[in-house]
Amino acid sequence: MNSRIDPSKRSYVGSKSVYAYGQENHSRIPKQAIACNIWYDYDSFRERKLSSDQSALGVLRNRLAVCGGYVNLTLALLTAVDIHAIRITGVYESETHAWIEAYVSDRWIHMDTTFASNNIFENGSYGTRTDCGVLTVDFLRQVLGLEEHEYPLELDIEQWLSQFDNPFTYVISKYTPIVFSPFMQLLASLLDGAAIWARPELRYAVGAELLSESMYGNWSQPTSRLLAAEAIVKLIEVSSGKTIEQIAEEKGYNMKDPFSDTDSKYATFLKAAGVSAGIGDNRYDPTGTFTRIAMVTMLGRVATNIFGMDLSGYPLGTDVFSDVPDWAGTNEAVGWAAEIGITTGVGDGLFDSNGVLQNQHIGVFAYRAFEKAFSN
Repeated sequence: MNSRIDPSKRSYVGSKSVYAYGQENHSRIPKQAIACNIWYDYDSFRERKLSSDQSALGVLRNRLAVCGGYVNLTLALLTAVDIHAIRITGVYESETHAWIEAYVSDRWIHMDTTFASNNIFENGSYGTRTDCGVLTVDFLRQVLGLEEHEYPLELDIEQWLSQFDNPFTYVISKYTPIVFSPFMQLLASLLDGAAIWARPELRYAVGAELLSESMYGNWSQPTSRLLAAEAIVKLIEVSSGKTIEQIAEEKGYNMKDPFSDTDSKYATFLKAAGVSAGIGDNRYDPTGTFTRIAMVTMLGRVATNIFGMDLSGYPLGTDVFSDVPDWAGTNEAVGWAAEIGITTGVGDGLFDSNGVLQNQHIGVFAYRAFEKAFSN
């Protein structure tokens, strides 16, 4: 996770969706065309010897394929309609298997044309189990009890699978496995310990490298002020495409005047940029806990001091929540953050200004700020 991750090129960023009824037609058509017109070559599979060409053209010509051939043809057709897709290999029921993950409408979807096809070539004869493609979405009806018109465009896999003891090997039906790419499994392991409500946005925060890796697996732990400073600095660097050293040089910040109780470059930069004044007496309190009001106040100062944004046209925090202090800068920051969706408070018109943040809260705040305010 040392290199920048581009969500349009790598498949574990935002990979919360599987192919389901209702996906956009330009991704459904190639899949249905393959599922309905290609026959799975059981004879070759059982004999462990391919009897036909498994290239995209060979499969199209011979209409016979094992999973590798289905993948080759699927990739070719998706590429032809300008859909970015990658081949994923794994194991299903002790057998090597291959499938596709395709980037459609700003998210990665799981696409398995082998299991979508119910056409079989066996003992030299062609046959069809059921109408092609039905089993691709059968698990939605079978497990969630949904009718066809209720099929969701997206399914939060992690939340749905949390009810099962071993979600990565759970099989909905004989012909329809829920399988995960190595990227999905890696991301899931990084989110161990995170609350279900936080995982959708933490996925993106982790993928964009907005957070310290020391937070991974420790999501429910209270965030120290120093970890919060690192997250805010990473947010600034990812959003601007510049290092804090470059920003400091451009803006003339003094990076040689740290707080008296920490020489962290993150805290020093926030001090130099006017984002944090610490807790007084030139102290930052690096091991102290970090509150909701501190986080949103700092995000507001990042908006104005680093990115030159004007927060004066937004409601005040005191107009939105009943427990926000009327402090200069803080009141404006809370109102701005609420207006653009960085925070919704804790309910009943409360912001919970002094609430102590956990690592997962920092991740959600960081991603929302990136997506809604700073990424452009």
